[in-house]
Amino acid sequence: MDNLVGKQIEQYRIEALIGSGEIGTVYRAVDLSSNQLVAFKIIHPQLAQSVVFQQRFIREAQTITQLKHPSILPVHSFNKQEENLYIVMELMTSGSLHAFMERYQTQNQLVDMEQGLLLMAQVAEALGHAHRHGLVHGVLKPENVLIKHPSEPGMEGLRALVGDLGLSSLLDRDVFTQMNAFRSLWPYLSPEQVSGRYVDGRSDIYAMGVMLYEMTTGRLPFKIQSVTDAVLAHTRQQPPRPQQIQPKIPHKVEAIILRALEKDPEARFPTAELMGMALRDAAAALAQQPKAILNGTTDARDDTYDDEPRPRQTGTGSLAGRTGPLNRSGTQRYSTSGQLSVVVNPVNVEAIPGEVTTIRVDLFNRGDSEEQFQFRVQGLPPEWVSLSRDMVELAAGGRETLTLAIHPPNDSTARSGLHRYHILVSSESDSEEMVAITGVLTVKTFARFITSMRPRSLVNHGTCYVWIENEGNFETSYTITGRAENENIVFEHITPRLNIGPGEEAMATIEVAIKEKPYVGNPEQFPFHIKIDTASSEPQTLRGDIEIRPTWPTWVAGGIMALLAILMGLGIVAYSYFDVQETMAAQTPQPLALVVTEEATAAPTEVAVNEGVATTAVSQPTATIQPLPTEEPTAVPTKVPTLEPTAVPTEVPTLEPTAVPTEVPVITTGRWNGLWQSTCDDQNQIVCGDVILSHIGEETAVSGTFGDGTGVISATVTANVLTGTWVYGSSSGPLQLWLSDDGSSWQGSWNRTAVWCGAQPGTPLPNPCGLVSWAGEWQTSCGTGACRQLSITQNGANIEGSYASGNGTISGTASGTTISGTWTRGNNSGTFQFFLQPGGTQFSGNFDATYPWCGHDGSSDLPEPCLR
Repeated sequence: MDNLVGKQIEQYRIEALIGSGEIGTVYRAVDLSSNQLVAFKIIHPQLAQSVVFQQRFIREAQTITQLKHPSILPVHSFNKQEENLYIVMELMTSGSLHAFMERYQTQNQLVDMEQGLLLMAQVAEALGHAHRHGLVHGVLKPENVLIKHPSEPGMEGLRALVGDLGLSSLLDRDVFTQMNAFRSLWPYLSPEQVSGRYVDGRSDIYAMGVMLYEMTTGRLPFKIQSVTDAVLAHTRQQPPRPQQIQPKIPHKVEAIILRALEKDPEARFPTAELMGMALRDAAAALAQQPKAILNGTTDARDDTYDDEPRPRQTGTGSLAGRTGPLNRSGTQRYSTSGQLSVVVNPVNVEAIPGEVTTIRVDLFNRGDSEEQFQFRVQGLPPEWVSLSRDMVELAAGGRETLTLAIHPPNDSTARSGLHRYHILVSSESDSEEMVAITGVLTVKTFARFITSMRPRSLVNHGTCYVWIENEGNFETSYTITGRAENENIVFEHITPRLNIGPGEEAMATIEVAIKEKPYVGNPEQFPFHIKIDTASSEPQTLRGDIEIRPTWPTWVAGGIMALLAILMGLGIVAYSYFDVQETMAAQTPQPLALVVTEEATAAPTEVAVNEGVATTAVSQPTATIQPLPTEEPTAVPTKVPTLEPTAVPTEVPTLEPTAVPTEVPVITTGRWNGLWQSTCDDQNQIVCGDVILSHIGEETAVSGTFGDGTGVISATVTANVLTGTWVYGSSSGPLQLWLSDDGSSWQGSWNRTAVWCGAQPGTPLPNPCGLVSWAGEWQTSCGTGACRQLSITQNGANIEGSYASGNGTISGTASGTTISGTWTRGNNSGTFQFFLQPGGTQFSGNFDATYPWCGHDGSSDLPEPCLR
């Protein structure tokens, strides 16, 4: 851009060039409407000509002008004039933090440690304020922090002011590593920035860690000459420890630096405010302290004072305020100006879950005017803390005693161990008048667990599933053993040990069997016991029963023996009968004398076949009967054939049953079939418990039960999705579940927004649990971006969609009731996040972690607020 010195843009007359940066050029200008000097920043033309950039600039500038904080550089106005985009800020003439450090380095000196820590604390507090309003700096470096000197004697000392807030979001995310114009930023970029990952306020915390390292050691943590150097250094390399370079750096200061420089954002300070508190605490430890006796606290950061505290010298070297008797020893802190002092006693405490521990907090207004102070606690769950008052009005020289009650609940959420907390007392009229005291709460351990087993009754052999839920507040190891009085009962493939975290549940499997199965006998039932033991509490025992069924029941064996006896008796009777018949035939006397003639010789046999039955006509021998003397001779027929059936050897086919091929259906189980352990949101007091589904082969119909049989499921299968309805008592609603690729688990939702997931016994439940259904058409709003209708398709956790009449696309991952992913429209892209509202008809959200994007399914209005 041509030099604008001497020109006028609207009411601003450009007087001199101050400098140029990555986004724009800064001039000293005069506001002709007020005749005041201002800093006039005009955006580089190559950026300003983009319509998308212009829209982003207007939105960011609107947010920045609303930020009010003592350490944020005030923005007066902004505008677009013809092809120019500009922003007008307060003019700072004292230079930047970079120049401030450079003046010391030219003299082979380092910035005064206490003063440097206080300046960086101010930067952290300013960034924390911006983060709460949805702004991430993203281009933080010493050149973007300006130094303001006190304008009048007696005023507070040096003040750091953060500039260029929010301007990084105007640029595409990968521009920092593509343009040489941004090479001055490379040493301060976070690992997530150089990797192109999602960026939030913790990225600024990393940049503060680099600046603090540079301020205290006189050098940067990494030597970076190229983009490759930046990527490797920020993602893989560890810097030298600050004390290796400057051995006099206090341990607590080094700990702050290294924590801020963690590669994993989760390991850094969770908020910039907490980093600011740590910096102020470290600065206070460096300041000259009045003589005192120890009060027995163990936190190295605690200062102790006698009952009559004297004025404390602040980091600026001035004494402020007055003193008054507190009549209470304890840990004492002063605000930056010295107007407010706070004494906490004790600062380190122990608490038993379910019981109350109290802490006394004394406030003293050492200023010359009445003031209201806010009292709050950070670092502990709100339900653990009760304050006697959260707002105190103190007259000049007045004091007040407050009570802080800490009462962790008697359940697994009150995790045992050390919990660091922060007591914050701040002035209502001046947010810089704040005292922060850090203490340690030690939550004592307690052990409690519940168990259940299913099934409890087995026949000959079976598998029992034992569920153990740790209701204590620390991780516990459980030992599982089996015992039975009957020596024929054995335990196989038992899960011997489970380590379960607080509030978590795990399952063990035990196979119960018998050594030898009797062949004959009556069924008998025998008890067995499963013992769950732990070193921290009394063991629990679960009882089950196994029924031993012999191969043959007694009544069957008796019936077989009786049948054999009957058959043997019948055989004996039959044998005796035929033997008697033969004997009688041999002994019968003949009444007539039979004379057998020679004609009794056998004649040839005539065989007749009658309808397939062979018969034989045999000539019978004839005999001559001699009459008595008184009788007439009787004619005796000769050669009269008598036809009687006689067996003739013939080939008679043997009729045996022949197997006829028939189609015997083979029943196979479908992928959804079987027992699933599950968990779900307990809306409407519905307990999902175990899910038992019946799914045959490739059929689409699936039915089943849940909640120990109380609830009923009726659904159909399409690919890997189960869609249908659930019924639980008088309640019912829709459900949709997605099966994992390996078929071992599933997750989905019921009533659209209540998550539900399940897994086969022995398989961990999906984490996070549950997926809601996003598929369909949504009417959306994204500010001035004209996003309009959003069409979403879903395959399990994978989300795809299009918006703005197909000009834009989204791609993301669903988790619970949230979608996170990326958007693309033309040459621009960024991130988005949607949050489904209760009822499943609305969602709120954001894009680029800053701007609103929300929608509804047509049955309701847009949610309020839209931005989340």
